[in-house]
Amino acid sequence: MTICLATDSFPPHNSGIATHNLYQAKILTEAGYKLVVVTADFENRKKEDSIEEQSSLTIVTLRKSYSQQYDHYSRFIKNGNREAAVWISFGMAVRKWLLENKLRFGIDIIECCDYGGWGIFLIDELLPPVIVMCHGLLTQMDKYEYHNQDENLWIIRFLETNLVQQADAVTCHSRMNADDIQKDFKAETMYATAPWIHDEIVTTPRINNEFLVISRFAGHKGALVMAEVMNLLYKDHPGIRLTWVGSDSYTAPEGWIVSRYIKKHFPSIWQKTFIWKKGLPRNEAMKLLDASETVIIPSPWETFNYVALEAANRKKALIVTRQAGIAEMLRNEEEMLLTDARDISGIKEAMIRLYNDKELAKRLGENLYRSTGEIFRKQNFLNDRKLVYEKAIEKRNHRNLINPLQSFFN
Repeated sequence: MTICLATDSFPPHNSGIATHNLYQAKILTEAGYKLVVVTADFENRKKEDSIEEQSSLTIVTLRKSYSQQYDHYSRFIKNGNREAAVWISFGMAVRKWLLENKLRFGIDIIECCDYGGWGIFLIDELLPPVIVMCHGLLTQMDKYEYHNQDENLWIIRFLETNLVQQADAVTCHSRMNADDIQKDFKAETMYATAPWIHDEIVTTPRINNEFLVISRFAGHKGALVMAEVMNLLYKDHPGIRLTWVGSDSYTAPEGWIVSRYIKKHFPSIWQKTFIWKKGLPRNEAMKLLDASETVIIPSPWETFNYVALEAANRKKALIVTRQAGIAEMLRNEEEMLLTDARDISGIKEAMIRLYNDKELAKRLGENLYRSTGEIFRKQNFLNDRKLVYEKAIEKRNHRNLINPLQSFFN
């Protein structure tokens, strides 16, 4: 079987989803699948598209073909950051490539990411069945952080809603998110084990007072939560430091960029005990992870969080809010300390416990490594994926496919 993984996030892109997709590609090809990754290089749009073939893996990088679509569709969206134009253009560029190359590569299944809704352009009777992998929709995030209510948001909501409702199969990596999608979008959603390669990584000596978050610097990721926590800690435990690694966003109240908002409202801790580092290359972020003792996932809403698995391979202690999807798979006081994003004092106390108790931090890390090795075994991923592929093919064979954007294509 040949799978097309259509995604805007694949190495050398620097994100948790890119790492997820890389591991998925490795596990699938090792299991005998052929994989065609269709992605885009948004930084070098004027260069030619490229195709790199590596045995069972083919990587297609769209550049000029994406740029041509963007030059066309961006004319129609005048306001805001024009994010909707990016996703429409990417979806149309991928669609055009697939229509021209599906037979050449013998593609049986298309898998796309949910964010932006661009995968709706791939749902067509002329193309193979489409699976949408839900890492987190803008429509969902809008409940937990500020977003400018302009035409970009309205268009993306429309695209995302129709993608989830029209896809041949919908899947995600936590039952919490599956329940949310079924409730909000009225779409059957299948839980599937996340792709993971369980390697033990020997790290540098731990630093007792180093806590780390690796995530987008955004409201739904808990940036403002941790600002409040660190503000409390600064008064009684000024030796406790937190480093946050991740790209900035305009998701603070009233559309403030998060870094400026925290700098203004929490000046006593900003870049002192609360250190923010703008998105770093993966190798530099992993060095910080190696040197830290505890990883925090402070999200008011999080579909899964792949950094938890990066931490597990390094036997790091975890503090996780119950609002993060990964929390449902781990045991409190055994593989993590469970907190609540609404309980600032509770997160503070969990940090103090791990700051003072190295044996507890070590035990949590060891347990986390062992448990994730069982939960995220490669065969679990492959078994679940096979069920999702079968579901998509079965649905496509027994449906009258009507894409709400059919008139747009014509």
